[in-house]
Amino acid sequence: MTHPNGRNDSPILVIGAGVVGASIAYHLARIGLRVTVLEHGSVAGGVTGNSFAWVGLSKSAAETYSDPFRRGAAVEFDRLERELVEPIGVRRRGAITWEETEAETRAFVDAHRALGHPVDLIGKEEILAREPGLRTAPVVAAYAPDDGGVDPVAFARSLLRGAEEYGATVYSDVSARGVLTKGMRVCGVMTADGPVYGSATVLAAGTAIPGLAATSRSTPPRVASSDSRRPTHW
Repeated sequence: MTHPNGRNDSPILVIGAGVVGASIAYHLARIGLRVTVLEHGSVAGGVTGNSFAWVGLSKSAAETYSDPFRRGAAVEFDRLERELVEPIGVRRRGAITWEETEAETRAFVDAHRALGHPVDLIGKEEILAREPGLRTAPVVAAYAPDDGGVDPVAFARSLLRGAEEYGATVYSDVSARGVLTKGMRVCGVMTADGPVYGSATVLAAGTAIPGLAATSRSTPPRVASSDSRRPTHW
């Protein structure tokens, strides 16, 4: 587990294997960089696994959805859906939403349609046909036919499998306890099994990020000896 060097030939460390860490690992490995992923629990075992994992424009303001970054993200997601070998559980069944008043719902739909977004105005009969379980239905609703969701765990796993195909190494049940520094430079992380060095360190550990980042300022680097036990491979 210990790689006692801080040379540029060390892998890039990605701390966290939720969807953010998995995507970072995949795209770094995809362009030929060496990557090692460390996850303290199971893949997508934190926020990712409990997320709504929605893909689309429902409830987004028309101007927000037209933002170049947002539109670019939609294009990139479509690319990933084609590129990843393992299924990610995409379910594009559309979304029905409505506002507080009928007038607000109509204005929401009009704003999206004015910008060319695939949003339709549907009436109560169609709402109930699509969502028969509703106790009460509004007079009108916005229907985004291209919206859908993914299985967040399957998505993260597929990204990591893809990263491994490009040469990345993924470890689960390895906790990063702090950031190692040399001078003003981060050179890796400390784990229960000892230090792990990297040419760069990406913190993608969700709510654990502030605590890990703080160790680079408040705790001097400590390099402890480690045994030869390697972490369990995911």
